[in-house]
Amino acid sequence: CGNELELREAVSALSRRTNAYLMGAAEPVLSVVVVRGLDVNLPPVLGDCGAVVASPEMEFMRRVLGKFAEGCENKVPLYGCSAFEYIQ
Repeated sequence: CGNELELREAVSALSRRTNAYLMGAAEPVLSVVVVRGLDVNLPPVLGDCGAVVASPEMEFMRRVLGKFAEGCENKVPLYGCSAFEYIQ
């Protein structure tokens, strides 16, 4: 996403997909939203995020990002959005 409108559309699409999954109308998927050079203030995620933290998708992300950063001399965050940290 390169601007706030694209980000809003992406989050809206993810919300629709999540609702469809919760209703049993969609298969689980792993989605990644890349935000480029955008200063965005999003509200924190409220509620119990335990299911997200324990999900196979988050375990996959931890393994992939850990492998990506393995051996780096200088750690550079792959993501800068603080909203990502709310779900770890």
